[in-house]
Amino acid sequence: MIWILSLGLFLPGGGLKGTTWPSPGTNPSLRSASIEQLEDRIRRIDDELEHLARFSMRTGPGAIGYRSKARENPNTREWIEVDLGGEWEIDEVVLVPMIWKDSRTGFRAEGFPVEFEVTAVSAEATSSRVVARFTGDDGILPRIAPLVISCPKTKASRIRIDVSVLSRRGWDNRAILQFSEVLVFSGEENVALGKRVSTSSGTGNDYGSRRPRFLVDGFTPYLMDAANGDLSVAFLSEVGIGGEPSLFLDLGESVPVNRVHLHATELSDEVPQSEPPFFSLPHHLRIDGANEADFRDAVTLVDYRRESIYDAGPILVRAFPERAARYLRLIALEPFMNRNEEGVEGSQIGLAEVEVFSRGRNVALGRVPSADFRSTSPRRTLAAITDGHNIFGVILSTRTWMRQLARRHELETERPAIEEELRARYALQKRRLGQLRWVVGLLLGGGATSFLLARIARLKQVARLRERLAADLHDELGTSLHVIGLLSDLATGAQGSPAELAGIHRRIRAEVERTDRSVRRCTDMLRLEEPKLGLIEEMKRASERILTTELKKFSVEGKENLEAIPPGKKIDLILFYKECLVNAARHAEASTIWTEIRATPAEIRLQVGDDGVGLPGTVGVPKSLARRARLLGGRVRVVRDEGGRTRVELYLKPHRTGRFFKGPAML
Repeated sequence: MIWILSLGLFLPGGGLKGTTWPSPGTNPSLRSASIEQLEDRIRRIDDELEHLARFSMRTGPGAIGYRSKARENPNTREWIEVDLGGEWEIDEVVLVPMIWKDSRTGFRAEGFPVEFEVTAVSAEATSSRVVARFTGDDGILPRIAPLVISCPKTKASRIRIDVSVLSRRGWDNRAILQFSEVLVFSGEENVALGKRVSTSSGTGNDYGSRRPRFLVDGFTPYLMDAANGDLSVAFLSEVGIGGEPSLFLDLGESVPVNRVHLHATELSDEVPQSEPPFFSLPHHLRIDGANEADFRDAVTLVDYRRESIYDAGPILVRAFPERAARYLRLIALEPFMNRNEEGVEGSQIGLAEVEVFSRGRNVALGRVPSADFRSTSPRRTLAAITDGHNIFGVILSTRTWMRQLARRHELETERPAIEEELRARYALQKRRLGQLRWVVGLLLGGGATSFLLARIARLKQVARLRERLAADLHDELGTSLHVIGLLSDLATGAQGSPAELAGIHRRIRAEVERTDRSVRRCTDMLRLEEPKLGLIEEMKRASERILTTELKKFSVEGKENLEAIPPGKKIDLILFYKECLVNAARHAEASTIWTEIRATPAEIRLQVGDDGVGLPGTVGVPKSLARRARLLGGRVRVVRDEGGRTRVELYLKPHRTGRFFKGPAML
């Protein structure tokens, strides 16, 4: 699950730990959840909130709770102890904060402790168990909701709250301890209700709205505003119903009862309210229980007296020793006094609901009471007193009500963190979308550029292919045609010698066949295949075919470096060499043509020289040699010395690809 666990989860080791709510962006579960999971969690939170009790605050005067003495140092220790009046098996403690209305931030808890622990003390203090421990890192503040602390069933006769760090109140920044109510549940029973309370300090008086006994009076700062159920208006009698008006309730059978909840008539929604919180509630009310319809065996269950405004509230809760009863009678010994529309004063009773509990179950639900007086209007019927609803909806049990408010707090705390995480994710998505637009634009632009570059590369490749084909045809076939021409000249001079002429014709025939093979070799050269006889042997063979004179010199240094060059470069070097020999044979009128090759790992140097008149012209390199040198990626020059001798020099790097040829040519 990606949401935060309840504060009430019990941890192994005998204590409870408040769940720390992480600051937005630091929660690993939020960071690891997908956007879809976060959005789904928001939807589920909203769905759950729709079915939880809402925070509706009480207004008007009334009991507030308990406040300690104000301290300058928040590290002052304070404690509160509730004597449960016997040993109970408890399973939940609820701490209700005192609510302060901040004009800037709205409602918030004031005086709720920062660091404290809750201990269950057994009878006669023979054993104790810490059921909850909280520190400032647990993130329980800020809040307006009750803090619900669930624990395994624990025997306890007293509940003690030890505070080590106080919080500061808003108006003077002094440190105090405040609670509105402390509830201790054994099942559905609040066993702390009306019990004795001891404290480490107090205001020094026992009057006003802040007293230790108000911690267990059953009044909270909330109105019961459930999210479900039909609305129901309270019953309100007419004015002038007599001195001791009574209300009767038949439970249908005799059942053990031990608690009564009286829900006061709803007040107006205006601010300020039109009536006091004790409106229509008798000053003195007695509730009798009996098993006989005439109440001859009646026993007083509740005797309520309103001594001040602090003894009244939205829900008047009274617990008493368990008694078996079928019939209940509510007698207004001192009814509430009001004035009717004519201004005549008289007695009046009003109640929104009467709940009678038998071991945690409301046995008065649906049992329509009877009375010896009438209501003010047909809408305000006696059936409304036991229909299980108030002006907000269904009436919840106190424990369920506190749990729902605590759960609402958890969800309403969790939701903003998820929303912030979602906002951060959406912002990141927006940035990435913007970046993606740029990337798409760049890709489109890059695609067009790549297309143009590929087109240019193909055009260059075609140009290189044409240049190579021209060079190969010129160098390879030109050599063969040159040899045929020389043999034809020899045949002309040998017409007087049939035997010599026949030999020349045979050589011409052989050269024509060789020329046919040369055409096929041009294809092999374009495919850059390795020379069949090796580089040196191919060069020697070429010189024997092309030259009619014997070589004066053919020297090679670094043969192993020469043979290590790529196959394509070997073929280009052979063709370059052939072109040098053809040019020398055609134009140099030399008696000797020599060749010198020096190969190192860093450079290859080829020199072809003659002792004749050299190449035609005195400056520049023949186009055929320049073209072949370009394909080799080398440098070529023609040198003529003072003696008239000419030599062609070629310099190239063994593993450098020609500038205009960067891979095998494609036919």
